This record gives sequence, structure tokens and C-alpha cells, in this order.
Amino acid sequence: AEIKDMAFGSDHALALTGDGKLYAWGSAKWGQVGLGATPQNPQKPTMVKGVMSGKVVTSISCGSLHSACLTSTGDVYTWGRGFEGQTGHASKALDSQTN
Repeated sequence: AEIKDMAFGSDHALALTGDGKLYAWGSAKWGQVGLGATPQNPQKPTMVKGVMSGKVVTSISCGSLHSACLTSTGDVYTWGRGFEGQTGHASKALDSQTN
């Protein structure tokens, strides 16, 4: 498949194909590759499935330890380490005493 875009985090990467498929590889310590528990640290580009199955991805981005994408329907997905709120998900690490 033709690569349309790539994004790089501290130790992971994403690739977007021309037909909207998303691939990831590198460290999965914080879930930033979006592949679940296996493979833990894929060394080769691996298609991101699960919740992304059947979705057409149009844009990708990586932070140091997190990732994000935009789909053709305008939905935004984020995953990875979000302790500082960068993924927009509630985190047990975020509470009124620490923030």
C-alpha cells in the first residue's frame, strides 16, 4: 500500500496509507501503538484494528507517548499515555490534588 503520511513519537511511529488504513510500530509501553497487549512492541508496521476496523483514517499525529487520528466521518481517536490530559480521556492520575 502507498504511504500517504507518517508520524513519529519518542519511540513509536504511525503510517497512514492512501486508502485510509493505519499502521503502527515501536514501543507499546503506554498503549501508544494502539495494538493492545499483543504484539507488545512490534518492530514492523502492524495494522491497527479493533475499534479502528472499517474506519477510513484521514490524518494522524503522535505525541511523545500518545497517538491520535481523524477519520473520514470526522471522529477523533486518541490513545496512549494521557496522565496530563493530552488524550482527552479521564485518568486516575488526574485528580484535584495533583492538578
